[in-house]
Amino acid sequence: MGNALRQSNPNPAYSGRMTTPSRIVSNAASAHPSLIATSVLINGESPHLFKDLITGLIADHQPQTNSELQLVENLAHCQWRQHRIHALESALQNLGHSESL
Repeated sequence: MGNALRQSNPNPAYSGRMTTPSRIVSNAASAHPSLIATSVLINGESPHLFKDLITGLIADHQPQTNSELQLVENLAHCQWRQHRIHALESALQNLGHSESL
């Protein structure tokens, strides 16, 4: 019965096996600069720093499945955007201070 479920699965990429952690990390590291970074980065932000962030989070959390990898990617996106917000807040505060001088 298990084989019938695997064969009838509409997703041809699904093999019924979990992806190995090393394969996830390898696939994630190679995909991030071009696919994911373009959806998160804005002009002037470094794709290399973003890739370093994702690579570090993957190493820290060691995702075992594709869904765990997606969670780590979401964490990287959130952290990147939080850092951007903090930088913008600091810039606005500095702008306000320099105008009052």
